Amino acid sequence: MHSYEEALAMVLERTAMAKTERIPLQSALSRTLAEAVIAPLDLPSFDNSSVDGYAVRLPIEGPLKLASEIAAGDMVGRSFEMGETLRIFTGAPVPPDADAVVMQEDTTANGDWITIGEIPAAGRNVRFKGEEVKAGEVLLPAGTVVTPPVLAVLASSGASQVEVFRKPKVSIVETGTELVDVGEPLRFGAVYASNGLALKAAAENLGAECRLFRSNDDLSTLRKTLEEALKDVDLVITSGGVSVGKHDLVRSTWNELGVEEMFWRVAIRPGKPVYFGVAPDGPVVFGLPGNPVSTLVTFYLFVRPTVLHMQGRVAGETKKLTLGQDVAGATSVDVFARTQVKDGVAFPVEAQGSHMSTGLAFAHALIRIPSGTESLPAGAEVDAIPIIWN
Repeated sequence: MHSYEEALAMVLERTAMAKTERIPLQSALSRTLAEAVIAPLDLPSFDNSSVDGYAVRLPIEGPLKLASEIAAGDMVGRSFEMGETLRIFTGAPVPPDADAVVMQEDTTANGDWITIGEIPAAGRNVRFKGEEVKAGEVLLPAGTVVTPPVLAVLASSGASQVEVFRKPKVSIVETGTELVDVGEPLRFGAVYASNGLALKAAAENLGAECRLFRSNDDLSTLRKTLEEALKDVDLVITSGGVSVGKHDLVRSTWNELGVEEMFWRVAIRPGKPVYFGVAPDGPVVFGLPGNPVSTLVTFYLFVRPTVLHMQGRVAGETKKLTLGQDVAGATSVDVFARTQVKDGVAFPVEAQGSHMSTGLAFAHALIRIPSGTESLPAGAEVDAIPIIWN
């Protein structure tokens, strides 16, 4: 079996970046910039006031005569003489002959005469042209995820379109004759279908466009479903059918369809029988175990980094946590235990079974107990992968 690092490296080496597209700024939220954005203008684009107050010339001697006022958006030039002042409002252009702006709260008005309480230093309360970014500099590097603040930066620079990575197209196939739709009567021996819904949500949270399929354990039906799932996509995820049971038919069917198997089984728990392959015309294929926790943990460990990689992003780094209680390991696999985190201390949840979805639902991180470790005591330091579903 491959180690987790070996398997993940094989996945990322064989996963191509998505193509790019140019889209309107209004549609760019949560997308990833495929190229650096170069500032087309200075930010700010002109000297302006950061407060409501009075533009002054230095030095100041005695009360100042109010000459005029300047409002935000005012395009009429203003000038004034020594001994005069201009009423100015936040965002308004600062005249070239002004040395500073005094806050309104630091002045006293008596008719048209303004007394300055504390003499300001030169440049006080002035936002200078280009002090944030100068025209021609990198405004945002490639790989930046467009968040609301990033949208604001792009809009303030005048960008109306941006080059982003195309959304990965993903097919999700949940398998099993025992699956029943939510809302339908649950016959004896059946289970409600949850993996497909969860995987679709997880992939869409990462920016993917998803199609959801389901197949029973009939070989002919499974083959047709997998053939359809391979069409016009970048990635296919199957859930179930990749272990060694009589009804685990997914792996052999992928082989029949010409998918080149890169690995099957990784030295981890949960999720040891995870499968990865590459289809003849390019899509990468993951076969995830069918137990609900195994499905989502292997998605998190392998599929999430893949979908992010397609969009020019990388999964977050591991962190160090301190164990708040003893935890058991395993002799031949790395154990990824679902864990709650309180003040930097890890407390593995009680529901660690691969069928126990509640344990993952309440977890904040996956802590890793290395292979060959019988147990780790409370107080030991462990590597942790924070759980972030977007």
